[in-house]
Amino acid sequence: MWDKMAKAERNESNIFFQAPEPSQIIHYAWIGPPTYQDEGAVPGHDVDGPIQLAQKLQRQGTRKNPIKFWCIKEHQHYYRNEFLKANVDIQVCAIEDLLEQELKGNLAEAAQQFKEYMKKINFPKLTTVTQRITFKDGFSLFLLLTQSGYFLDTNVVPIQNKELLEFNGEKYFTTSGRGDSSWDFFLMYSPRVKDPTAMLVYNRWIEKPVFSKTDVFKDVNIPVIPNVFGSVYESLGVEKTSYRSYTRTLDHFYWLHPDRVNLFVQKRGFVDINRQSQSPNLYFLESCSLHYATDWNQFFSLPIETETAYVSFNHDKIFFIHIKNKNFFCVQDGFDSTHEYFPTPDKPEPITDSVATHKVASAFLKLPHLRYIKNEKNATYLHEAVLLRRADIVQVLLADGANMDLRATYQIFPDNQYIEVTAQELASYLNFSEIEEIFSNHMISISPGK
Repeated sequence: MWDKMAKAERNESNIFFQAPEPSQIIHYAWIGPPTYQDEGAVPGHDVDGPIQLAQKLQRQGTRKNPIKFWCIKEHQHYYRNEFLKANVDIQVCAIEDLLEQELKGNLAEAAQQFKEYMKKINFPKLTTVTQRITFKDGFSLFLLLTQSGYFLDTNVVPIQNKELLEFNGEKYFTTSGRGDSSWDFFLMYSPRVKDPTAMLVYNRWIEKPVFSKTDVFKDVNIPVIPNVFGSVYESLGVEKTSYRSYTRTLDHFYWLHPDRVNLFVQKRGFVDINRQSQSPNLYFLESCSLHYATDWNQFFSLPIETETAYVSFNHDKIFFIHIKNKNFFCVQDGFDSTHEYFPTPDKPEPITDSVATHKVASAFLKLPHLRYIKNEKNATYLHEAVLLRRADIVQVLLADGANMDLRATYQIFPDNQYIEVTAQELASYLNFSEIEEIFSNHMISISPGK
């Protein structure tokens, strides 16, 4: 059943063939369950991009770029509600319905090919990221053939400092990349339904559907989106954000990683704060700094004000120093990319930045290292916020209704000690007095009579 929640002024009859010329429709697609329900996905990967784009277009005051979001039919109602809550005008359409519609139209042969492909791969039961991305690539080509317009991956978002989005249509079938051997599917355009180039590219793909089949664009003289700077598409006003979905697992806590924690408050609407899941993040229990030395005799005269330190020796070796124990170990013999995080002779000041020290320490966990804590099972966002020592996020989570009674299991390394604790007990175990006080004040505020 087609989406009935689009605004009243939109003409709903013959929905698939009333695109402007040149087409200015914008399509997104998400293959799989909502990220809110999938502990292995980055929260918001499915809806953040479409919502941001729709909000910016609505602020521009133009209705020339209708947005369609394509999903598995069983999730259609969920996504309608999500976009309704976000107050954005995005039409939610089911992939299965498009196939049934096109089987009765002028592109029935292409639709039949794609339907047979869906049956062969047991759609919609696609269990791996690779399977879903492969399907997304093929579906996006089928979509541009039958619908026309722009296709964007859901991690394509507006450039923050650009005033206007300019999806005005392109003259020809267009793709992202540099046009040599680096074409890609994440941003494409077809000017009209049944465009000859769109048909050629689709036929090449459906002949042998495989992962990342970008050679379908080869030797066709397909133009690319202009004004590209890295992952920024200046001419359109968008950029691609990489979540590295191919290699990551257990992404439920993606927005509480030290590299991204400052984005958590604005992204928290995408997460289930009381879902219990294993966290891949680890947290160090001793302070650490990074130093540079050229003389062995310098090691214990370095200005180390932390409990532990890593020292790059002539950018050739890396040593771990434990100040209290007054010992040191070589953890890296030879140059590699880890040295790039360290001070240099030109800039010798110690580095205490938590992101840099975390990356260095994480590289040497199988060797002598500082103490750290890692989740075994049942972590919540409240537990992770405590470990980050982010009192502000703990307060936000408690205000949002985080459950204080949920317990998680952690292991302490290298002590080989296990603890099963609530988030409040974890703060007490770590002697984070400022966070203990937040929990105490919250308990008082919700106690009867308050």
